[in-house]
Amino acid sequence: MVGQASGNLRMTLLPQGANVQVGDLVRTSGLGGNLPPDIVIGQVTSTRQFESDIEQTAEVRSFIDFDRLEIVLVVTSFEPVDLSVFEPTPVAP
Repeated sequence: MVGQASGNLRMTLLPQGANVQVGDLVRTSGLGGNLPPDIVIGQVTSTRQFESDIEQTAEVRSFIDFDRLEIVLVVTSFEPVDLSVFEPTPVAP
């Protein structure tokens, strides 16, 4: 997710075959341990996909009105969870 000057968000690095439709809700996945899962971020307003690209992008309207935002929590001592223990180990031939 990348912030835009317009206040909208751009979701990048989506696989070419991902089924992303206008109106879809965008939520955090929880993968990577940086954020908890299922936090609603916004709604897809448009998608862009070119056959020559290996990825697609989607424009997302944030559900947060940043002009009216009053409270922000800044986490300074966050340590991401190491998820490498869940990766499959290679099988010897």
